Amino acid sequence: MHVTDEGPLAYELHLFLRHCLNEGYFTLEELNTRIENFNFGYSETSNIMSPITDAHIDSASNELPGQNGSFLYYLFK
Repeated sequence: MHVTDEGPLAYELHLFLRHCLNEGYFTLEELNTRIENFNFGYSETSNIMSPITDAHIDSASNELPGQNGSFLYYLFK
């Protein structure tokens, strides 16, 4: 699971978010608001992420730094 969540999934999700933000499908503020207000449920409270910043989107590493594999799985799902 960690290989997928923290490898190609993180890479693809980063590129997808960068594309959506650059094309104007939504703003970073809208994305962070939706994530903040999402009902993760009691058992997933440890998977709540920190806000995504412009630095995360513009990073050359093509990852979402500071986000764990569990969060990436829930965001992708």
